[in-house]
Amino acid sequence: MMEVTEHSKDDIQYPVARRSLIDGIVVLFFSKNTGVVIKTSPDSEMIFGDISTDWTSCRDKVVWEDVDITITG
Repeated sequence: MMEVTEHSKDDIQYPVARRSLIDGIVVLFFSKNTGVVIKTSPDSEMIFGDISTDWTSCRDKVVWEDVDITITG
C-alpha cells in the first residue's frame, strides 16, 4: 500500500539562512535553534562567527525572514 500526500511547505532542508527582522544579522541555521552568524550589522552586538545552540526558532516569522545565500570558494 502507498499513500501520497502533499509536500509540506514547512519542511525545512538544512542548512538555511535567515535575516533578523530585529537587527539585520544573517544566521546560517544547521537545525531549528543552532546556527552561526555569517553577516553582522551595525545595530547588532553579535560578531561574525558567533555560534549559538539557543537561537529563536528559525521558523519564527516574527523574528526571522527567509533569505537565499550562495556559498562559493
